[in-house]
This record gives sequence, structure tokens and C-alpha cells, in this order.
Amino acid sequence: WRDGEPVIWNGLTATPYRTTHLEQLREAFQPSNPSQSFEAFAFVLEGYGVRVGHSADIGAISDLDPLVKQPLDLLLCELAHVDPVDLFGYLAGRPIKHVAFTHVSQKLWEDESGLRELAAERLGGIQFTFVADDQKISF
Repeated sequence: WRDGEPVIWNGLTATPYRTTHLEQLREAFQPSNPSQSFEAFAFVLEGYGVRVGHSADIGAISDLDPLVKQPLDLLLCELAHVDPVDLFGYLAGRPIKHVAFTHVSQKLWEDESGLRELAAERLGGIQFTFVADDQKISF
């Protein structure tokens, strides 16, 4: 992958955007592992009239900036490496039809009702789902 360079395949476009998720590992371990890139990417996936953002693992909420520059039908967004209050505030008011939160930590699942209340309060009307293993998302 190359940051910001789209890959087109069978009518679908995947545009990768480098994230900061592995920066600390890169700084610590790349000198002794020069062939390892320690890169992580988020993606915008487009095709058939649908636009989806996929955060993968992020190191900072600002890693989502290139994904949310244009409206999204769905944002698949991890919730293990960022604070929910900060993330929900960042997403509020953005043109996103539905957010599916993935990679939800066990600690957050333990207060699922509180997490849902917080999301409903802070996301400003954006539809959301907290994804469990093997769950399918309709959008």
C-alpha cells in the first residue's frame, strides 16, 4: 500500500491512509528490523454507489481525518485504542450514516448499557452498532 494512492479492482476502489498505530513500534524496533515497515493503514472503500471507511487500528483520532472528509455510508471504527468520549465527540456532526464500532475492549463491553447511552448522547444522531464476533451489519 502507498499512502493516499487508490487501488482499483473489479469496480471497487480501496484508498489506504497511513495511521499512527505502529509509530512507537517503528521507532523502537525498525533499526533492528530494517525489512519490516511497521506500517498500519485505514481505508476508504468505494464502489457500486457505496462509500465505506475502515479505521483498522489507529493510534490517534486524527488518523480518521482522511476517511471523514467526504460523506460515508458506513464507518467501521475500532474502539480499543482511543477514548470513547473523545471519539464520539470527534464523529458527532459528520456526514456519516452509520458507525459500526469494532475491536471493543472487554472493559467497555462490561458496561455495554453505559457505552450505548454515551454513544447515543454524544454521536449527535448518527446510527451506531457495537459489533460482536460474527455479527453482520446492514446499512
